[in-house]
Amino acid sequence: MNEKNILYLLSDKLNAMLIMISILLSCLFTFLCVPSKAWSQYKISEPTQIRLTALGEKNGSSKYSQITIDHLEIDGKSYDIPDYVESGKWNDDRNDLTWEDNKAYTGSIVLNIPSGGERKIVFSTSVYRGLVKIEYNGQQKVLDCYSPNDYFYKFDISGDARYGAGILYILKLLCVVFVSIIIFCIFKKLFEYTGKHFKNISNWDIIALLWIFLFSLFCVYSNTDSPWSQLIPWTDSDNFIYIGWAMSKGQIPYVDFFDHKGLYFFFIECLGYRLTNSYVGIWILEWLSVFIAQLLSYFTIRKYTNFAISLFGVVIGYTYTIFYLSSGNYIETFTMPWIALGIYLLGKYFDKKPYQLNNLQIFILGVSFMVAMMMRQNSTGIWFVGCYFIVMHQLAKNRYINILRYGLIFLFGAFVAFLPSLIYLVINNAWKDFIGTYWIFNFGYVAGGGNKLYAIKYFGLTLLGIVVVVGAVLSIINRKKLARYSLQLTMYYCLYGFSLLFTSMSGYTWQHYAVIMLPLFPIGLLIFITNINILYNTLSSSTVKTILNCILGFLIIGFLFDKNGNLLRGIAGMNMLHYNSYNRYTVKVISRRIREKTNKDQKISVVGNFGAYYWESKRLSISKYFYQNPLVSVNSNIKDKYLDDIKKGMPAAIVVGGTDFLEEYGDFGNEINDFLNSYYVMDYNQEKQQLYFRKDIVQ
Repeated sequence: MNEKNILYLLSDKLNAMLIMISILLSCLFTFLCVPSKAWSQYKISEPTQIRLTALGEKNGSSKYSQITIDHLEIDGKSYDIPDYVESGKWNDDRNDLTWEDNKAYTGSIVLNIPSGGERKIVFSTSVYRGLVKIEYNGQQKVLDCYSPNDYFYKFDISGDARYGAGILYILKLLCVVFVSIIIFCIFKKLFEYTGKHFKNISNWDIIALLWIFLFSLFCVYSNTDSPWSQLIPWTDSDNFIYIGWAMSKGQIPYVDFFDHKGLYFFFIECLGYRLTNSYVGIWILEWLSVFIAQLLSYFTIRKYTNFAISLFGVVIGYTYTIFYLSSGNYIETFTMPWIALGIYLLGKYFDKKPYQLNNLQIFILGVSFMVAMMMRQNSTGIWFVGCYFIVMHQLAKNRYINILRYGLIFLFGAFVAFLPSLIYLVINNAWKDFIGTYWIFNFGYVAGGGNKLYAIKYFGLTLLGIVVVVGAVLSIINRKKLARYSLQLTMYYCLYGFSLLFTSMSGYTWQHYAVIMLPLFPIGLLIFITNINILYNTLSSSTVKTILNCILGFLIIGFLFDKNGNLLRGIAGMNMLHYNSYNRYTVKVISRRIREKTNKDQKISVVGNFGAYYWESKRLSISKYFYQNPLVSVNSNIKDKYLDDIKKGMPAAIVVGGTDFLEEYGDFGNEINDFLNSYYVMDYNQEKQQLYFRKDIVQ
């Protein structure tokens, strides 16, 4: 038997699954979590001073002699150049670090490179680049930065190598094998324990949990706020990060800053920021939200089918997560697990006859409703429809006491969930601002929205949306064979329809709005697959079965190339994770100048919609209206209130986060420009981003 142990492990489906998962988790640990310096491939070098000189020369194919450093890499981590410049001329008004002397590109710059093992200076290469002289440790080299396509060249100044790249790959491979064995053994012990003590939990469900763990991580890996991203999160994420940071500094929502999102969302942003003292903590909570939502969806459909179809439904149904999250940190991400929980509980109503929910389930349903309500109102569609459906069904059964019981316990659960926010708002005297911002302003925002019919078409005519509709048509065709599920099917399609309406209610087609529909897609896929299986088993003609197989094949191909989102596009999109100083470099330059010329107690203001300037510069907003676009288009009074705030507060610095915004709102823009010209001095103007300092600060 010992000779066949390996073959036995591989032949057993459960063990084969465990081995695959163990290897993937081990690769995740080895290649993403183990820091580069842990491999000790290079000896640690002392800090090095290096001089770089643009020679003003180029080869025959280059158009210019420009030289650009993109960033530094030290032991696998990337660093911005300006923090390491000792002396020399450079032009940081550009999106990269380019130095020049009278526009002839002949200047020099001296960098102080800190100690480290693997150290590289990353140059930008393109058809516009020329020759650069590199001098360090008594050595002198000339590098040609020309390349026919935009790319990077990593100039290596690492310490002496203890071993080569081949040995490094072998070490990593051995680490993968070793860690895989450890993980596999842990899982085997876990399976033995659960098999003895938790008879109702199958090993396949644990396998599904592990796959969902990996898939949920894949869904959020490319978010701009992830630990592996070196990009600065953008709108609206940067505003939400500012809210989390501002609350960690003691600011009160709706009073000290204006945003029309829900209070519990703000709490999550604050908690996430405090976890790591950065926005990475927010990403951790995002990942947990996605993981929990997918797990709940799995258990929602698991009772109707086997492990494989349940897992397939979750993976396919949630693939749009990668794109609907819009690079991360959107409010819908945090409402998604509560929606999935609500759907799971509504599904419990049909578990067995007589259809009903127990008191605990009703209570949790009320809690989940209020938590979602206190993040974003339009995420609550499934509760309104689902609860209405249950009440009507109970009414049809003449169960009036049940209706009263359901209503009282649901309201009690909702009240318990709302109580912490009520106490917080009352203690901080923010109740009035909460009503005016979260309720009155939001109704105005929706009323003045875009084309609602177009939004319904946009979100409804996706490949998954079409599959859901086709599933409905097939359910009508197979209605006799699905008669025992008629109530469940009716409720599901009501939930889906109203969720689509709630998603589209603003009339805008921002992709993250559709996140609230994701927990419904796995159920729609299950209905579709069930109907296809019924048709397949009913048909006797091999020709018709072949046609049906072809149709399913085309659906799979369509899924792979669906323009609204697919795994191939998701993998390709992860290239965004690599370091690129072009991305939001202007934010870094302006924020650095603000930190240098102001103290941490002074406040600033950003005109437009660009929250990253606040938390990158570590400066709070002088006005509660820390962004004004698109607020001023919903309520014109905000323009006057904002102008009054900056005139009274006289912020140390003002950033115009996009001159287009001032041009779009002529009168508002003119007042801002007059104010800046009277009391401020421009310090930076690049890519429609402008930085002004108060005159007394720069004098």
